[in-house]
Amino acid sequence: MQRVLHELRRNNMILGENNEINTPEEQNETPAVQPGRQRISDLFRRDLIFWFTALLHRWWLLISLPLLSGILFFSARSILAPKAYSASTALVRQVADVRSGALPTGYVSTQFNVILNMILSRANLNETSRRLKLNYTHEQLFRTISIRQASRNSNYFFITATTRNPKLSADIANTLSEVFLENYKKFIRTNIEQICESSIRSRNSLQKELDDLLSRKKRLYDENNISSLTQEQATNAQRIIIQEDRLLHAETQLDALQKKYDDLEVQLQTTPKIVELYSEQNISSDRKLADLKLELSSLRQRYTDNNPIVEKQKTLIKALEDSIRENKADDGKVKVVNGRNAEYINLSNEQHKIKAERTALKSTIAAYTETLAKLKERRDKLDLLAPSLNLLEDQINQKRNLLLKQEALTKELQLFLDRSFTDVTIQETATVPTDPLPRRRPLFFLLGLFLGAVLSGGFVLGKEFINLSVRSKVDIEDALHIPALGIIPHFDHHCRADFYSALQGAVNQAEELLRGVEKTPAIIAIAPAQQEDLSTNILNEFCEILKVKRDVSYRIIRVAPEEQTSSSARYLVNDFLYGFTDTLPEPGKDQVLYFKLDDLAFISPPEEERIGQLRNTLQQFDLVIWELFEFELHRQLYSEICKSADLTVIPMRYGRTSKWQIYQTLLQLNTCKVQRIAGLLYDVENKIYRKVSL
Repeated sequence: MQRVLHELRRNNMILGENNEINTPEEQNETPAVQPGRQRISDLFRRDLIFWFTALLHRWWLLISLPLLSGILFFSARSILAPKAYSASTALVRQVADVRSGALPTGYVSTQFNVILNMILSRANLNETSRRLKLNYTHEQLFRTISIRQASRNSNYFFITATTRNPKLSADIANTLSEVFLENYKKFIRTNIEQICESSIRSRNSLQKELDDLLSRKKRLYDENNISSLTQEQATNAQRIIIQEDRLLHAETQLDALQKKYDDLEVQLQTTPKIVELYSEQNISSDRKLADLKLELSSLRQRYTDNNPIVEKQKTLIKALEDSIRENKADDGKVKVVNGRNAEYINLSNEQHKIKAERTALKSTIAAYTETLAKLKERRDKLDLLAPSLNLLEDQINQKRNLLLKQEALTKELQLFLDRSFTDVTIQETATVPTDPLPRRRPLFFLLGLFLGAVLSGGFVLGKEFINLSVRSKVDIEDALHIPALGIIPHFDHHCRADFYSALQGAVNQAEELLRGVEKTPAIIAIAPAQQEDLSTNILNEFCEILKVKRDVSYRIIRVAPEEQTSSSARYLVNDFLYGFTDTLPEPGKDQVLYFKLDDLAFISPPEEERIGQLRNTLQQFDLVIWELFEFELHRQLYSEICKSADLTVIPMRYGRTSKWQIYQTLLQLNTCKVQRIAGLLYDVENKIYRKVSL
């Protein structure tokens, strides 16, 4: 072992916090046992192989018990079951669409479960019993009756009565159907009456609402002087169009007059007011005036008085007359005659005429504008009023339609009331049966087989379930959450290879678990949960493999028998552990030292320091194997030794060691923070060894 430890140091091992050597890859490994990981529920874990094995081992029970149960059920049904006769009355439930007229509007077809409850009501059953003069209570009659549908979601259903008397079965089925229909018709009539009353109330309410809406409509029409909103809007729109056309025409005329007026204004500015009419020399003014008048007469024959040429001539004459009055010159004297320009006068007259027309046209435009504004105001008022009136009209139409429907519904319901409507009728009455019901003996035989199989299988599997003995690697690692040091088969001359191979694997696993232990010697505590789990033979073989294959020097400390002989007393380590001596005794030929649980061990158990001194005293050895006593004999000392040990091995005998006892032991060891714990399962049956060791 020392050579192994030195080799580990050379291979770049890392020293841990507790002076344990860890490889870089193993620094993050968790301990072999996680304190508190053990759960009671995990104790029931096991390999599936044991479930199948338990069933195979008790195949006779799995076959015999179902057969026996099936025969008993078949016989009991044949002997105990009396003959029974069944008669059925067929009924049909009408669930047609209300639009077809088969059902009244507003009526909801009764659900099948409600009909079932009504048929089997206490009142119906008592009335049936009274009419048939039966001495049955309603509970007794209830047990004779069953109701079933022809198929799922079917409208056909059957009332079936089953008794020992065929005629009685038919009478019960028919009478119960009649009693049910009588009461059901009353129920339906009451339901329709309620619907009819509700319909009448709804109709009256709708009528009142309609009257209120009509009154509101009339008030709005009167307030706004409207007979028809649509007609009024159309008429007003037409008036607006006409008035807009008139206004546009007048404005166009005004623009034309204004342009003509502006043109005349420009001409007036460029036309002189006074011009030279003529000059006369040695001609008298009177003669000239006579000539002009003569020319005017000639012009009037060709033109009217409003003609510009005539008007010009009149202007010349008037100017000459004014000149004659103003200038009284002598006849024969040269004289220049000036006067108002006739063209200017005509332009000015034309301008005054246009101005007058323009003023009149402006008055007309103002009147048109005022009228158009009133029409548009009326239009806006109608547009603002239109949504309310339209909504009101829609509400009125809606109320009228609802009212018509409600009146039709009321008439329809009253019609159904007069007809005594019901949606359930008898399709076929029950007849007296001639053949009894089959007793279904094969079915009861199969039922017995099934129950027997369940009971036998439940018994076998239940017994296997409560079996808490350790029997596989799964029981150790998955149920107890500790590593399996090894799975050792039962020693047999025919299976020696498996036996020694398993021991060799256990030795390798122990070395792997001790990898990182720096202390010398390494201590392995063999800590059984119960004394009968110890196997000295397995321990001796384990040590022999260490000595021969690994060249390891070791010392064994074993619990001495209760009756210690004088020959073995000199091998006791009690005095050393109690501090009475500092020298360990020499072992016998078997290299075994003993520790005795005497009275002093219970009064003052060895301290942890003395156990450490024991390790120092045995430094010349590579390994110390300490074989402990039963856990319940001395829990404190048991825990202290395991705590000081580098590896605690819990031996487990196949099929005998209880996982519950080991669970209790692990709880105590976890409390003491014992970290390196492994389980060793031995004495495994050879026929199952290879299956449980995987």
